[in-house]
Amino acid sequence: MANEFVDKIKSGRFEHKNWTVLCEIDDTYSINFKLIESEEIEDAEHWGFEGYVKWDGCSNWKTISGNYDLHFCGVEKLQEFTDLLLNLKKAALELIGE
Repeated sequence: MANEFVDKIKSGRFEHKNWTVLCEIDDTYSINFKLIESEEIEDAEHWGFEGYVKWDGCSNWKTISGNYDLHFCGVEKLQEFTDLLLNLKKAALELIGE
């Protein structure tokens, strides 16, 4: 599945389940992301997460506003979010390694 995400990251923006994902390939060392709950896209500066994946495999994530609750109804929604982060990281590392 990570290969599918490589093309999505290159596009700069895509939808995944309940999330809008904005991507910026900063340079050959990192890829920046913003994850915004799709229903909150108009208020993106307040809702969601931003982070990056670096060349060394490390990644950092924070809430955009600093006070956003990460709330999941059910195990499935938590799994979807976890899968999204894992796939973004795998694809970013693949892109950085190109």
